[in-house]
Amino acid sequence: MKEKRNRVLLFLVCMMIVAVPFIYKVVIQPKNALEMYQMVKFAEDFNEVSGHVLEGYEGNVSEELYNEVKNTDLSPEKVRQFTVFEYENETYFIETSPGTMKLKVLGLDKVPEEVHEYLKDLNEEIEVIHE
Repeated sequence: MKEKRNRVLLFLVCMMIVAVPFIYKVVIQPKNALEMYQMVKFAEDFNEVSGHVLEGYEGNVSEELYNEVKNTDLSPEKVRQFTVFEYENETYFIETSPGTMKLKVLGLDKVPEEVHEYLKDLNEEIEVIHE
C-alpha cells in the first residue's frame, strides 16, 4: 500500500514538473494583442511588463510610456494587431484578428510613403541600439 502511494506521489511530482512550463506558456504568456494589452494594463509594475520584452529589445519599452497606458482612465476603442512586411521600397500591413485561436486576416494595406519611411527609420534606430 505504501509503495503504491509513493508511486502516485512520484507521478504527481513528475506531472507538476511537466505542467509548470506548459502553464506558463499557455496561461501566463500573452498570445495576441488583446492579451498583451491586458497584461500591460493590469501589471503591478513596470518590472512585470519588462519581463515580457524579448531579450535585446529592452530599450524599446520605456517606463514613461508604460505609465501612460497603465494610468489612463480610458479604455481603448480598439485593440488592433498588425503584421508588417517590408520590402526594399514597399511596406504592407496585414491586420489580423486579436484574441482568436487562429489568426484571421481582417485587412491588407500598402502603407503610404511617409509611413514606409517612418518604419524604415525606426527599424534603423532599433538596429543601432542593438549593435
